[in-house]
Amino acid sequence: MKILELEVSGYRSLRKVNWKPGDLNILIGPNGSGKSNLLRLLQIISISARGELSAYIQNAGGMEPLMWDGAANKIAVRIIGSPLEEERDVDRESLRYELDINRLGKSSSYRI
Repeated sequence: MKILELEVSGYRSLRKVNWKPGDLNILIGPNGSGKSNLLRLLQIISISARGELSAYIQNAGGMEPLMWDGAANKIAVRIIGSPLEEERDVDRESLRYELDINRLGKSSSYRI
């Protein structure tokens, strides 16, 4: 799948980001601007698709270290993509993937 648009809010330093990647993307910017967090977010999406999100959150120390400024109540991710040519279906020109991870209270518990 080729990512056409990625929206994220509430994840680490990515308070609210809308990214429309091109065919080739280079992440540059000062330290602490979110480059590594964007890559970690893509990793979390892959981990979630494999059903391994619970172990990842536990290894990260719970929900608080993953939340924007430790204060957000939810991480929201929306991806719009297009299937690869060999996967293209006449009925679908684009795919949409949504992931909401809600923190339950101030604990490290969460709900997807």
